[in-house]
Amino acid sequence: MGGKVFRDAFGNPTVTMIRRENVAETLDSFRNDYLGQLGVTECHPLGSTDSRSTAQLLGDMDVVIGCGDLDPKYFKHEVFEYLSESLGSDQVKKVGSIVSVRYPIRGTQLNEHVQIDVMTSQDPSGTAWLMSGGQVKGVFRNLLLSLIAKNRSREITEGVGEDVKITIAYPGGLAIKRSGKPIQEGRITSPSQIMNVLRIKARPDDIRTFKGLVNYCVGDSRYRSVLREFSDRVTGATGMNYIADYESKMPREALRATNYINESLLRTS
Repeated sequence: MGGKVFRDAFGNPTVTMIRRENVAETLDSFRNDYLGQLGVTECHPLGSTDSRSTAQLLGDMDVVIGCGDLDPKYFKHEVFEYLSESLGSDQVKKVGSIVSVRYPIRGTQLNEHVQIDVMTSQDPSGTAWLMSGGQVKGVFRNLLLSLIAKNRSREITEGVGEDVKITIAYPGGLAIKRSGKPIQEGRITSPSQIMNVLRIKARPDDIRTFKGLVNYCVGDSRYRSVLREFSDRVTGATGMNYIADYESKMPREALRATNYINESLLRTS
């Protein structure tokens, strides 16, 4: 999330990529030896750090930790102060809403360090769900979820005769505006509540990954058509091409996503 923020005097990164085989052991060490000492009881891997991801090399590790009823911004400062004192001030940096840590890799990568980006949240499990990984990059699952929200917005708008807009922030959660005004305080972060708003009738874990969400859409007549708005590469595309920007920025991953949609549509045609 934070990019490589640890560099030497010549601008060279002082962190490296971590192999999948070392992720769990490194995360356990960070969780038990440092976060646990701070009283953190919830720590969830995000994106490719999650064991559901098949990525064999990770540029960094991303986690979200629970802050209870404390304000996430206040708790982020507490985390920063504690880790700076414990690991050294040159090993910890604040980068926007996250705390980045230069941490020794456990396992087979001796004398190497990885960057761990730490987010704080009052609902860490919900944030982890929103930022899940998988065999296809999590950004494409989130794009599909946002496209579903866009279609649900249109459906409600037509039903009530007023402009209703449903948006999802990653992280952050779901927000609903009616005629430009929020209809609830704060964003919805509970996966089950988000799914209820979007009328997705499944378990949260069923659509935690891109493939899981595609499989759901293929089997639900209300959302099967949404897949054809996702990309011009999808069989029967409508021309909307919702992921056009990502097809140019991440062509290989975008192709993997659209190929899976086509395979899924073909299997059930």
